[in-house]
Amino acid sequence: MTGRGTSAAAGSCPGKDHLERVRDAVADYYAAFVERMSLDEASCPSLFRFGASQVIEELYGTRTAEELEQVQGVSLGCGNPLSAAALATGQVVLDLGCGLGLDCLLAAKAVGSSGRVVGIDLVDDMVKRALLTARSAGQDNAGFVRCAMESVPLSSGSVDVVISNCAVNLSADKRAVLSEAARLLKPGGRLVVYDILSDAVVPDEVCSDLGRWAGCVGGVLTAEQYVRHLNRAGLVEARVREAGSAEGLLERVPGAPRLYVGEITARRQ
Repeated sequence: MTGRGTSAAAGSCPGKDHLERVRDAVADYYAAFVERMSLDEASCPSLFRFGASQVIEELYGTRTAEELEQVQGVSLGCGNPLSAAALATGQVVLDLGCGLGLDCLLAAKAVGSSGRVVGIDLVDDMVKRALLTARSAGQDNAGFVRCAMESVPLSSGSVDVVISNCAVNLSADKRAVLSEAARLLKPGGRLVVYDILSDAVVPDEVCSDLGRWAGCVGGVLTAEQYVRHLNRAGLVEARVREAGSAEGLLERVPGAPRLYVGEITARRQ
């Protein structure tokens, strides 16, 4: 690497070996999380330490917690992308890095039986658990696929809304992820992402640490980098809004930048 966290953290296209190492580290980390999880375990393990009912209430509101009594998993996110998604009956929704499927379940309720939700995740056990959760809640319009965010097996222009919750930062090729989202969106379709952002490029010692990548830190972007990737993907009206705190994630790294939760939105023309 050259400079201060210039390649991986900036979301450019690093070498194939690095991409595969990051992907393997992330998959292993979250596969292990599924193995040890229970309803009382945390949200994003590096960020929040709430029980399942607290996660739902803190991120989605008390009303949602009451609606989701049948949920058998927890959120692995850092916010609520559905709050800005403005979902409508009959829409097709894609969740990049769906984890255990909570956002997919909420989206499936919002789009109704005439709509469809597809959640994709790299971890096979996540996909299986998400499907069980959706079926136990009676949401037959939600389906799940094991695949990488950079290559989704759906037709171009087939999705009304792409959402993601604390997952894009886990990819070592964010340009490919956001370009894939743009490909999948219908004209006028919207992207709504909640993610960990940084107010400056993270140090090399952080972005080269595979454990920090898996922990939602090593691959963070600045708001400016995010907007640049969105624009290069052909998306318009790209906006970033600070939506919460992520303080403490880099407290042991001297001179580390401030991290925060960002709401990222954009639209396909």
